[in-house]
Amino acid sequence: MKSNGKIAKRALAAMLAALSLGIAQPNAARADQFSAENAQLQGVKWKDLFTQLFVWNIQKGGKAAGLNEAVTKHRVLRSVYYKVGDFNIPYQEILAQAKSTNDAFIARESIMGDAQAIAKRFLGASPLNASFEANLDWSKPALKPAADFLALLAANKGETASKDSAYFDTKNGEAVQRALKDYLFVVIPGFGSHTMKNYGYAEIVEAANLRCGRPLLRPTVEGAPEGVYQPTAKFHAGQRCGETADQVGFDVVHPMGNELGNSMDKNLPVAQKLAVWLSELPAAYAKKKIILLGYSKGSPIAHTM
Repeated sequence: MKSNGKIAKRALAAMLAALSLGIAQPNAARADQFSAENAQLQGVKWKDLFTQLFVWNIQKGGKAAGLNEAVTKHRVLRSVYYKVGDFNIPYQEILAQAKSTNDAFIARESIMGDAQAIAKRFLGASPLNASFEANLDWSKPALKPAADFLALLAANKGETASKDSAYFDTKNGEAVQRALKDYLFVVIPGFGSHTMKNYGYAEIVEAANLRCGRPLLRPTVEGAPEGVYQPTAKFHAGQRCGETADQVGFDVVHPMGNELGNSMDKNLPVAQKLAVWLSELPAAYAKKKIILLGYSKGSPIAHTM
């Protein structure tokens, strides 16, 4: 057993050495090829940015629900995990303390559940807060679109879509459309979704359908077997979205039911079915940049795509 252990350790050491040699050269070469924009993106404190956006989202939800400030603060502190420093620092600390899944859970709570640090750093911040701007260095050109959008959110923070209006008809929704006019979001639902009639992430998909003049839910084909829907190209040729890529603008699409194939199947055949589905979208979508939003099993399907 000891002999086998030594062999295993030597093999592991050799593998790690080969791996380090294999990645050192390409990384060094690639660093010389960074554009100025990539360099700016590298300098953004993304963990702070996304944590702050998450906190603002909880606060906005609390306000819409009529919750008082103390209850909303409690929700934030229960929902947010944060530790100052790079992503790998808490990961390494948790690994060092954990001999089991339960150990890892306890370590995560103690290392990343610092309520005082979370409250101090994120609860008092606003898009126009000078200290937060300095913390994230909003002056970087790479962050300008985010800064502009957050300033708009601050100016319209009390605005919510009513039952009689769609999200994309609000000021915030119009800003999203302008910023993402060249993009198409494709929502890929999870395991067993081919057995369901309704959308995953229904609110955003239905809002996009409403914006384009489409029915909220795609009609089924009369007389066809259950789960056969109106053809993709026909359904997505919405009257408000037009016939050209510029007229279509930003859109959110979603395969329904068996259009995605058997979503309990292996990832490759499902991804192949999805590729066919996307190819049947109207020609106006052909030049769009596609972002795949995979939920649960939809995530590995997206990666396979």
